[in-house]
Amino acid sequence: MKTTIRALGWIAVALALLIPPGAGSAPLTLTGQISTAGTSFTIGQLQALGNTSETVNGNQFVGVSLWSLLGGTSSGASNVVTSGGGNNPILRNYIVATGSDGASSLLSVGEIDPLFGGTGQPDLVAYQENGALLTTPILVVPQDPTGTRDVSILVSLSVLGVARPPVGPGGTTTQFDLTGVTKPATYDLGALQALPVTTDFGVTFFSGANQNGPHDYTGVAIWTLLSDAGIGDILHSYFLATGSDGYEVLFSLGELDPAFGAPSDLIAYGVDGASLGSAGFARTVLPGDLRGGRYVSNLASLQVATVDEPPVLAMTGLLVAGMLALRRRRVAA
Repeated sequence: MKTTIRALGWIAVALALLIPPGAGSAPLTLTGQISTAGTSFTIGQLQALGNTSETVNGNQFVGVSLWSLLGGTSSGASNVVTSGGGNNPILRNYIVATGSDGASSLLSVGEIDPLFGGTGQPDLVAYQENGALLTTPILVVPQDPTGTRDVSILVSLSVLGVARPPVGPGGTTTQFDLTGVTKPATYDLGALQALPVTTDFGVTFFSGANQNGPHDYTGVAIWTLLSDAGIGDILHSYFLATGSDGYEVLFSLGELDPAFGAPSDLIAYGVDGASLGSAGFARTVLPGDLRGGRYVSNLASLQVATVDEPPVLAMTGLLVAGMLALRRRRVAA
């Protein structure tokens, strides 16, 4: 299912190449697990949707927030189609943004949802830069000061997701497995404490209507754990945290990378100088999140996975090459 939906996004890129010069810019198309799949937006239609303005690295962009474009509201409602049910199923969804040049970037839905990680400047589908109207929108990720996660000539947004795992037995964990990395391993408290220690001070989040904290959490930075274990393609990979009860949350690797502006996200094993108690020996802690949905307690497994499977990329390369050849023949005619 994921491969099929991802292929749709790449086909949208290839079809964009069919547009002959002078016929106008390629529209931005939504595909995948979203109720508005198949909807396309021209620059003019994006202008009609909103005019959020933000300055990133000295450049002023105007556009529509990515969350709004997906039908998102401040209450957490959206057009994203979740599967499998359970608590906060939208936190298993992610987005692949693709440009007509084939460049792409993965974002988790949790990092743009204002109930969770999307509390700062919103990720923007920009139609204007420094006062000039663009011919094709740009995905702007303001958290990233390097611009590496941005996607120019944006033509496709594919909403995808991972399947809900079986409901687990629950209970307090004493270890978790880390897979999908160069050096997979099982970590217990001693193994975590052997890694460089990080403390996040004054962390608060809401659980229902109640504020939890402020608390001081101690543990290992998620990025330190992953870097020590060995990871590869940051822009196209996700990190999946699963608790003993089967509760699962997906993060993009890009949102966790300090080089791309990530805060000090933790695998915490202590709070306010004590153990985590009923939260297990380790849990995820996201200091910038509004609500605690991405704080996975009683960690049982962590997994890194890359979404671009080689068969899909090979097929896409052939398709794009064919489209380019057809376009050249049209121009020559």
